[in-house]
Amino acid sequence: MFDLYTQALTLLQRWPGIGPSASHRLLEFFLQDAQKNKTLHKLGNLMTSFKQCQKCHLYHAVTSECTNCLQSNTTTIMIITSPVDYFFCQQHHFFKKHRFFCLNGYVSPHQGKTLDNTNLNDIIDQLKYIPPQKLYLLFNQSLEARATTWLLRKNISEIHQIYECASLLREKEALHYLTSHDRDQYIESLSNLMNQA
Repeated sequence: MFDLYTQALTLLQRWPGIGPSASHRLLEFFLQDAQKNKTLHKLGNLMTSFKQCQKCHLYHAVTSECTNCLQSNTTTIMIITSPVDYFFCQQHHFFKKHRFFCLNGYVSPHQGKTLDNTNLNDIIDQLKYIPPQKLYLLFNQSLEARATTWLLRKNISEIHQIYECASLLREKEALHYLTSHDRDQYIESLSNLMNQA
């Protein structure tokens, strides 16, 4: 019994933001009610319905094609660092006409994030093959984001209009962490930037 308990705590602690105390609380939460276990099981089943696109690295339903890659407009491309941000962007008509690529986080040797496991090499190759007219980097102001931006600029000199949007996102990790008010301001600021470009 103790082994099962330890295994469950270890699995829960793999989730972002879940440490020893939170894992104990979550395990207690799930063990107290069988209905909550069913919800967790449903979530696990639902996650198998997603498939990662090998081109843009976003997720789509297993049963359909990647709608982002079907997007015919390749003149403007936006690069994000979280697939959840893409779902957020698709809720706003402003973003729907643009194509996206998704990094698996920022390059960070300290965290073991390289050009390969962040998808950066693959995205650079694709951008070199069909360079867009404009490239928007929806990154934050972290050191890792600045390093990732530098690597992109260094490796895709064919694209002359690269816009860094770090001052819009500031220190937030990703778009989906913004409050609704901040999101509206972000979209307005990005729209103004794009209209000036």
